[in-house]
Amino acid sequence: MSILYKIGVTGNICSGKSTLVKYMKKKPNCIILNLDEAVHQIYKRNLFIENSIKHNFCTFKKIGISNNIYTNNEKLFQQFNRKELGKIVFDDDSKLSTLNSILRNELKTKLLTDIEKIEFDLYDKNNQETFSKKYFLFVEGAIIIEASFHVKIIFIILMFKFIINI
Repeated sequence: MSILYKIGVTGNICSGKSTLVKYMKKKPNCIILNLDEAVHQIYKRNLFIENSIKHNFCTFKKIGISNNIYTNNEKLFQQFNRKELGKIVFDDDSKLSTLNSILRNELKTKLLTDIEKIEFDLYDKNNQETFSKKYFLFVEGAIIIEASFHVKIIFIILMFKFIINI
């Protein structure tokens, strides 16, 4: 029987989350789930999320949508501009909070589904093996605690950086 340790890696921007996860990805029996990548997948396939983002972050004019969040009104999913949305939300805590609340439920559903799939794959794989293994699932994301994802995670690694002026 295998054991899957679920470890959350969280912290502010530029705190070292991705560096730690890149290092762990090279280790045997380590599996990585990146919440940013999951959000990108959600942007591409969820009309409700898309409409909520349009409603909260775009200014509508007769000719279309401004703020450059969408660069082509005919192909909203394909043309979603995350960088432009990032410029809007990362400078304003209330807008970032609004975006996180829009994404939270869908992201939590995707995270739980992905974890269940990993557990099933490991169970299936280990039924063919005669010895037990330890696996480590690293979930990387800035909003693990705020979005209550830590409920499914056993360990939390909080990353932060020190700025020392000499």
